Amino acid sequence: MARQQWLTGDNIDEKFTKLNTILTRLARRTKQYGVVATPRIPLVLMLDAPREDGFLGKILIPVSGTIRKAYLDVETVTPKTRPKLTVKLKTATGSVKETMAYRQGLNVMERDIPVTAGSVITLSTSLPESVQGLALGLVLDVAMSDVTKKAFLQEEIIADLETQDAGEAEERET
Repeated sequence: MARQQWLTGDNIDEKFTKLNTILTRLARRTKQYGVVATPRIPLVLMLDAPREDGFLGKILIPVSGTIRKAYLDVETVTPKTRPKLTVKLKTATGSVKETMAYRQGLNVMERDIPVTAGSVITLSTSLPESVQGLALGLVLDVAMSDVTKKAFLQEEIIADLETQDAGEAEERET
């Protein structure tokens, strides 16, 4: 049985060239890449009391993504009333309106609402005279299409960190 030779060439120089090519290809495959997670963006609206017509405010969404959760904290609600929050989402393709009841304290709403950059959320409440001290927080997951992507080799990241550390040490000394 003939033995297959993977290092081919007529002379030693051709064999070394072939070996160099093989090692270069293998070295490319062994590089490791790091991944950076994109943090969720909190959007917050705080106000003391709604206007007389029930208008709470508007929030402009700066990037495309998905609203995962909404938190509504209400300081005071007049007893025996059930005010409702109206949320109107206006996008380039149309609008959606949803109404939900809430009570005093922290109200958590879990939704997966896709939004595009430039979408506007308008908030209003029924029974504005019976509500005070509102705070609204939205959790926005940024769409990957709006994330700046750059691949770094781990060696590049380590070199950048070492450069930053050296610069910070130099600043401390002066």
